[in-house]
Amino acid sequence: MKAPLSSIIIGVGLACACHVVAAGPSITITQQGNGNTTAAEQSDLPNGDTGVTITQIGDNNHVGGPGASGPGVIQRDLFQGYDWTLRIYQNGTNNNASVVQDTVHELSVEASVEQTGSGNSATVRQENVNGPLIEVKQNGTGNRSDVKQVAVMDSSIWTTQNGIGNSAAVSEHNSGPFFGSRVVQNGEGNTASVMAEQASFCSPVIQQDGYRNDARASQTNINEGAMLFQQQGSANLADGTQTGYGHTVSIDQNGIGNAARTAQSGGVGIFTGNSAVIAQIGDANSATLRQQGDVYAANLRQTGSGNWTSVYQH
Repeated sequence: MKAPLSSIIIGVGLACACHVVAAGPSITITQQGNGNTTAAEQSDLPNGDTGVTITQIGDNNHVGGPGASGPGVIQRDLFQGYDWTLRIYQNGTNNNASVVQDTVHELSVEASVEQTGSGNSATVRQENVNGPLIEVKQNGTGNRSDVKQVAVMDSSIWTTQNGIGNSAAVSEHNSGPFFGSRVVQNGEGNTASVMAEQASFCSPVIQQDGYRNDARASQTNINEGAMLFQQQGSANLADGTQTGYGHTVSIDQNGIGNAARTAQSGGVGIFTGNSAVIAQIGDANSATLRQQGDVYAANLRQTGSGNWTSVYQH
């Protein structure tokens, strides 16, 4: 016996149905398979473009938790504007997605979740918003993505995961007028964590390919601060923290069991911070860097196995 499809729609001029197409502010839902559930809500809805498009193919996919038990979609005050768009595509089984966009504002606001496979989970939240793009694409099994922005403006977050059991957590606070974080992971069991506080001119990038690599990036204040982590192989660790303004760090590791840790502080404004470059090729290499004050530069490169370097400037 086929399980019933469930769809809950709350909005102006919208009724409960499994397939909904409405004029003006619109919600379009297509479900195919067994046990799929969807919840959607749009709030004040003044004049302008808006939309929610949800397509689920397979069994037991949920937007808002099983039986629409959680907040699925929800676009709130919106304001008058153009191109409020939220798209969710899930293909496979047991995928779960939940998206909340709060005030939204005008111009282009977009949050898109696309999941293929089984057991993938994506949570996207934006607060005041104003033209940002959040896009999460997951392909495979058991991938987890959690994205959060608070004030935002022109910020963009891209998270792409392909494989099995990868996890990405991205969080920004006040954000800024330029592009935000990007995470790309391929393989199995990779984890990426990005956190930025005020985030003006912030562009941390994490790219990992392999097995059980771990990348952690943390920034505060920022202003032209940048973090770039690239890892290939397995069990590599890249961990970087930056406090203050204008710091840049690049970590590039290829091999097995390499570890790089950086901590930078100080800086008084745009282009005035410390810079660090760490590149390691081989196995079991370790590099630790800590810089304080203003305008220090360090370049650490290691090739081979079992090398160890520690640098401290203050």
